[in-house]
Parts: sequence; C-alpha cells; structure tokens
Amino acid sequence: MSTDQRIDYVEFPSNDFDACEAFYTKTFSWSFTDYGPEYRAFNDGQFNGGFFKSELCSTTASGAALVILYATDLEATQEKVAANGGTICKDI
Repeated sequence: MSTDQRIDYVEFPSNDFDACEAFYTKTFSWSFTDYGPEYRAFNDGQFNGGFFKSELCSTTASGAALVILYATDLEATQEKVAANGGTICKDI
C-alpha cells in the first residue's frame, strides 16, 4: 500500500491524558510519549497520533469523525473496551 496521500497522523482532544493513556494501553497496547501538559502522542505499532489538551468533548453526536478500529475478534475486543471503561458508540 502506498503511503502517498493517506491519513498519516490524527489528533484527538482530551481533558485527561492519564485516563486516555491508561485506557488505550490496557485495551489496545498502544504506547505513549508525554510532551508535557498540552500534548501526549501515541503509537499503535502502525499508526501515530496524539491527544491535545482541551476541555471540549468530541463526539459523533456533535459531528466529530467516527473512528473505527480493526479487530480480528470483535466480540472479545468489545468486552475488553467495556471492561476498561470504554463506551461502544456503534454496535456490531
């Protein structure tokens, strides 16, 4: 797959970096790099992104993008998301 003209990096708002890092590390084994009080980057092994400090909430109900994560076992991943405090926005 060509890397030309594809999404390369994504950023999400967060008002609690520690909670985000704990959830995504426990649920999906993402790794994080702390860049201070305003930014925290993540890597999932293939894709990079980050969380920027914001008190605003980004939801699909308010028009935000719906991000879909691939999983070979959707039911097991859904259980893992719920067990770690996540919310499923769209059921399978």
